[in-house]
Amino acid sequence: MLKQQQLVMDFDDLIQVLSDRLAEKDAQTLINALREQYPYALVDEFQDTDPKQYQIIDILYPSSNKDQALFMIGDPKQAIYAFRGGDIYTYLQAKEGADYSWYMEKNWRSLAGVVNGYNDLFSGKKFSGENKEQESVDVFGEGIGYQAIEYSDLAKAASYPLIDKDSSYSYINYAQGK
Repeated sequence: MLKQQQLVMDFDDLIQVLSDRLAEKDAQTLINALREQYPYALVDEFQDTDPKQYQIIDILYPSSNKDQALFMIGDPKQAIYAFRGGDIYTYLQAKEGADYSWYMEKNWRSLAGVVNGYNDLFSGKKFSGENKEQESVDVFGEGIGYQAIEYSDLAKAASYPLIDKDSSYSYINYAQGK
């Protein structure tokens, strides 16, 4: 009420008002104007999109419109904003409706030991018995899988090794299996 009296809107208000306006019967003029002004959109950190934000995007960038493009970049394993309305199910819905999906094949930041450790941890491999047979398990559920990636010998982290000068322990030695 106070925001209305002062003619002030916060970020959530902007989303709510636009979402409501785009859903109205007479919204086509606004939709056309926004599509013309913004024929392409890139939404980074899409895993933290909430249902109202996605409603706006879905109205403005329907997959049937080949004169426009929407690029969504996100990783559901990094979804951390549920407390602010980010909804992993919205991400999964959008992914299901996407025309194409691409995955990062190589990590250019982390050392081999880190990348291989994540691959082992999140690929769902479980080791049992003396022969260490591998069983695949569903680590995340909800249709969120893990795709193992490669590392690069040119990783940025290789230029900045983590070494504890007060110890014989070295992250480099650990990452290299020493």
